[in-house]
Amino acid sequence: MPAAPGVGDTYRPEDLFPLVDETDSVKRVGLQVRVPAGRFASAIQVLETSRLPDSTDETKWYAAGVGVIKGKAHGETFALVASTIRPR
Repeated sequence: MPAAPGVGDTYRPEDLFPLVDETDSVKRVGLQVRVPAGRFASAIQVLETSRLPDSTDETKWYAAGVGVIKGKAHGETFALVASTIRPR
């Protein structure tokens, strides 16, 4: 992930096609996201896509210094419930 992600940035955290393939695009920045673990400021929203067959797009929210705090894909969602890292 870029150190200072901006809307429209793309990166490839998994790039060994056809074994693994993932392209991430930053959709929104500077978000406040509330999950059971707390409220995180300056979060970003990322869309993950893949060229692999049977893959589905996934939206994830990341908080600086924490990582993924929330996610949504076809028919499922998840959220960070607890963390030893304090929300910023």
